[in-house]
Amino acid sequence: MNPIDPAARAIRSFDDSPQAAKLRKATRGVEALFVSTLLRKMHAAAAQGGMMGQGSESSTYREMLDDALANEISKRGALGIADTLYKRMTPLVKAETEQE
Repeated sequence: MNPIDPAARAIRSFDDSPQAAKLRKATRGVEALFVSTLLRKMHAAAAQGGMMGQGSESSTYREMLDDALANEISKRGALGIADTLYKRMTPLVKAETEQE
């Protein structure tokens, strides 16, 4: 990490604040929403049948499974979308917080 990098300094000083927790939660939510949408589109394009079947109950369970998988993938940071958003948005949120 470059000690001169202002974004890195802003992130380090911001990480323990309540605003950081809210931002982290929001960015993980965005990543989870993206992954959930990706999984649903994948299921729509894939061949039907398999373990879940084709009834309305199966559709509901598939959506629940997709949401659970999306949340877990987001928590683990597997795609890095939440981390990238967090790093990009930290200086903006920090500046807005300092103005209040």
